[in-house]
Amino acid sequence: MAELPKITEVKRLGNNLLLLTFNHEVKKVLHLHFIDDLGAQNLLGHHFFGLLRIGKGKSQFKIEPDGTLIVNETDVYTPEELWKNSEPYLKKKQAQIFKAWLSENQLIDVWQVDENVELSGWVAKAFEKEQLFWQTENNEALLMKRVRAKENQVCGKSGEYLIFDRETRGYYCISKKYFDEKYRKMKEKIVDAKFENENVEVWEISRESRQLDWVNTAFSEKKIYWAEEIAANFSENLGGSWLNDYKSPVYRITESKSANCLVLEQGKNFEYGKFGMFLLKKLDGSLHIADANQIEF
Repeated sequence: MAELPKITEVKRLGNNLLLLTFNHEVKKVLHLHFIDDLGAQNLLGHHFFGLLRIGKGKSQFKIEPDGTLIVNETDVYTPEELWKNSEPYLKKKQAQIFKAWLSENQLIDVWQVDENVELSGWVAKAFEKEQLFWQTENNEALLMKRVRAKENQVCGKSGEYLIFDRETRGYYCISKKYFDEKYRKMKEKIVDAKFENENVEVWEISRESRQLDWVNTAFSEKKIYWAEEIAANFSENLGGSWLNDYKSPVYRITESKSANCLVLEQGKNFEYGKFGMFLLKKLDGSLHIADANQIEF
């Protein structure tokens, strides 16, 4: 009988799944015994990641020499269970995290709530610190927030928008309809600003917001176009080559949803703007890319 693959690394996904890396570099996911006890056998098949909690704090993992895994000192998984009961790991799409206008001079951080995405940035940190977590109620995933040490509240659900208030360090959700009516319209109204002591028109770089007329013109005239960053530098792809000292990001032009950057072509020079930065139009018609810290609203 062939020897079963053994795990070499374990990570926790969300609050109820384990990401297992086996000794032949295959990655699989396994739901915890805690979920089995609640009768959630179809959790993986429906891709409901992180819907139930297994307790506060980080999990402790111990891998025995024979491949047995022990979670938090008492929850034991045999090598056969780890291999046969786990399923292939399908990498989830990235979370939609961006900035929007709260008022004419205040930007806020926004996440479109979705339990089936790969978290990053301030959202991932909030989940790691258990300031936010998932909970099921009537077969629906609810986003919960911790108010005090032993007090939690329903914050929102998938499809809504989570707002992070940096002044109060608090979280709250608003409906998509309300967001569309107030926040995005507010963003489109922000056209009066100063850059390098000159009045400029402003458009926040985003695939979500409406493009202003002058932005559409710049796209049609091929002055700007969408691209995606494919490496931090060439040495990531061509290690040991003479390009190792080249530190600028590498971009690929694309119209697909993978685009995460706007490229402004100025003759032989290029400016790059990621989501949340701004495309500016000066009075003389010239275009520039800047971040919020460089602009006076």
